[in-house]
Amino acid sequence: MLVNRNRGLDAVLDADEPFTADSLFAYIHVSGAAKAARKAIEASFNRHERIFAAASGTTSEASTRELILACYPDAEVRAPIDAHSSLISTTKAKRLLDWSVTKSWRRI
Repeated sequence: MLVNRNRGLDAVLDADEPFTADSLFAYIHVSGAAKAARKAIEASFNRHERIFAAASGTTSEASTRELILACYPDAEVRAPIDAHSSLISTTKAKRLLDWSVTKSWRRI
């Protein structure tokens, strides 16, 4: 779905485009989702755990800082932001499942 799509800031601000502010510009390749699901099924937890699995970057060519300023102007940024870093933290998935994403649309 990401192939040949306009990923600039203008597309992000277009309500008819997918992968906009409503989704925090997040995505995951099917292989990453499958790997996360398998690891979650095989994990032995003593309680319920909520874990996010997402790509390490956003769906946009615009920087994460530009996306925040354009779409969430009142948001307080509490952590350092790399050029295209995801707004979804997968730290818990790494810690509990030893899971990390390996595919990105930027490397296609």
